[in-house]
This record gives sequence, structure tokens and C-alpha cells, in this order.
Amino acid sequence: MAIIIAATILTLIAERWLLRRFVSSERHTSKESRAARTTP
Repeated sequence: MAIIIAATILTLIAERWLLRRFVSSERHTSKESRAARTTP
């Protein structure tokens, strides 16, 4: 049970960190990167 809780906490921290990096990179870049991101 504790392993599951630790895993969920780690994933939440990782998601928040990735979102923060994504937002900071989004501010620096413009529409071109957004278009490239939507295409697979």
C-alpha cells in the first residue's frame, strides 16, 4: 500500500515539474513549436 502511495506522489511531482518546464518553454517559443507539437 505504501508503495502505491509513494508512486502516486512521485508521479504527481513529475507531472507538475514537466508542466512547469512545458509552460516555461512555451513562453520562449512561438506558434511554430506549437504546430510541431500537435503533429505526430
